Amino acid sequence: MQRDRRSQNSSRRPFASVPALVAFVFLECLVALQVFLAYRDSFLTVSQMRQRGVGQGLPFAWHFGMWGDALLISGLAAFVVGRYSPVWRRSRSLLLSLVLGFASATLLSWFYTLSEMPEAHVQNHHLTSVGLVHLIYMGVALSIFTQFFFLTDNVGTGMLGVVGALVLVHVFFGTHMALGLLTAVHPQHWYPAQPLRSIAGWTTIALVALGLVARIFSIAAIFRVIARAITKATTACFAVVMYLINQNIRSAEGYLRFLDYICGFVTFAFFFKLFASRWQQGRHSLALILLLVVGIVYYLSRLSVKQELAIGKSLFLSDRIPTELQLNDRLKITFQVISFLALYLILGFIVDYIVLASACMFIIACIDFNTRKQIAEKARQYFADADYAPSPDERGYAVINERRAVFTSFLFNLPHLRKEGWRAAGCAVALSVAVYAYLRELERISSLAYIVLIGTLVLNEVITWWWRIDRDRRLKLI
Repeated sequence: MQRDRRSQNSSRRPFASVPALVAFVFLECLVALQVFLAYRDSFLTVSQMRQRGVGQGLPFAWHFGMWGDALLISGLAAFVVGRYSPVWRRSRSLLLSLVLGFASATLLSWFYTLSEMPEAHVQNHHLTSVGLVHLIYMGVALSIFTQFFFLTDNVGTGMLGVVGALVLVHVFFGTHMALGLLTAVHPQHWYPAQPLRSIAGWTTIALVALGLVARIFSIAAIFRVIARAITKATTACFAVVMYLINQNIRSAEGYLRFLDYICGFVTFAFFFKLFASRWQQGRHSLALILLLVVGIVYYLSRLSVKQELAIGKSLFLSDRIPTELQLNDRLKITFQVISFLALYLILGFIVDYIVLASACMFIIACIDFNTRKQIAEKARQYFADADYAPSPDERGYAVINERRAVFTSFLFNLPHLRKEGWRAAGCAVALSVAVYAYLRELERISSLAYIVLIGTLVLNEVITWWWRIDRDRRLKLI
């Protein structure tokens, strides 16, 4: 009876179509990027692999787990997000799911590097660019399913069973068991492995199956004790790490600072390693400059967000801060920060391809144009709303009005939209030149596209920070 009520409550939840669509598109884009990188690495098909001089291995097209990602897992994860994200927004367990999901993805990726057989994802005991993108995909997917199976209340048994069965099917394909069955019937000389004899593969399937059965049918005093023990141990370790790095995620500002800290660490390590490896490989100098500029733009963008949030809160009394500035929706914040990070990490991978890089920067410029427009509209609404205005008899009245005057001058007297429009136009010119050079196979024209794109980004950042330095100087005088 209780399970029936849970199922009814679960079925009554509204479906959040926008988060579901965003999750689906994001995950499918990561799969598409893997296809592109595998093709660039000459490891997409068997013929490409042989042309590269590798006689035996596993090309991307024959990795059935990747087909499972594209055709099953992305859609299933999107469905779970759409069905249960309204509940997760009120949950404090999202960060735990992300930590467990990405920790598991990192551990599994390290386990893959132990293989001797060259694959699209692993070669010479190192992850390839395809493998790194798949690590991001796997981390996001595992985080979603961890949140769903173990940290979401009142999920019906039927829903748990269907999702669990589909996940188990994917694990069967992902451990190459389906490919092993196929090669047992029709041997392929290019694939020497025998996954049907893999103890590690069958152990993985068995552990996943046992875990899902325990969760679905609540075999469970033991299961709950184990889950609680893992949660407490993880929480304790996390608290120690937070203490060591001087971070506190209890407040909204602290949580945002922690996300910013993680993004800073990841991007520094990523761009430094990527720049160093491409420098050693003797890559195109303009591509290296663009990579450096992209890293700087990302860093300055993060710094800009922190400054704008701090300034925005100083324009209102502490008990009348608008909802958008209170950062209470941690799910939305986490998704936005990770998406922004992933976008720039992907951009770092494709700087060697000026057509893709300029197209990506054009999209970012259009998004920033719209964001700047929305900020101006919101500021007008809040400044015109008497509910958010301080009274003359309230403490801080004069200071807030002076700060609003400076911010209003900065926001409305300077041509922000025109600047963002010129930035988008510059990226569009770079894209047009890059497409022309690609179609005509003109290397010099391609270099011109790099110069236009780099010049556009650098000029935009110089103007932006010139204006912000003047704004901050005036605010400090108040």
